[in-house]
Amino acid sequence: MDTVDLTERALQQDELRLRGRRNGGLLIALGVLAVIGSWWLVPQSIIALAAATIDSTVGTIDVAVGIVALVSGIALVVVGIQTQRRAGTGDPQSSSGRANTRFDNPGAPTPNGQPPLNWTGLTPH
Repeated sequence: MDTVDLTERALQQDELRLRGRRNGGLLIALGVLAVIGSWWLVPQSIIALAAATIDSTVGTIDVAVGIVALVSGIALVVVGIQTQRRAGTGDPQSSSGRANTRFDNPGAPTPNGQPPLNWTGLTPH
């Protein structure tokens, strides 16, 4: 492979990461706006529903729209956070589930040279 191809590929990956971070931020912002809107709409519609003497369909529809806005806002925030995490740095050492050298090599000595302690705090003999 040519170094120009590698550079081009790295630039494309950086562009995709940046786009993913932007899209994740946009989804989080829209989710927060939907949650704030439902926070304003639901109590107001419950009051309208309780005060309605003739027709209560408007209050019922408002409550349903507020609940849908709340659920969709929470879902947008969760999806936005996941999108931003997926678009993270891309460094395998910084992602969750990275290799743990002490786990992979359990016979390695401890940093201070002492034998490891068991659950009771005693040294094994």
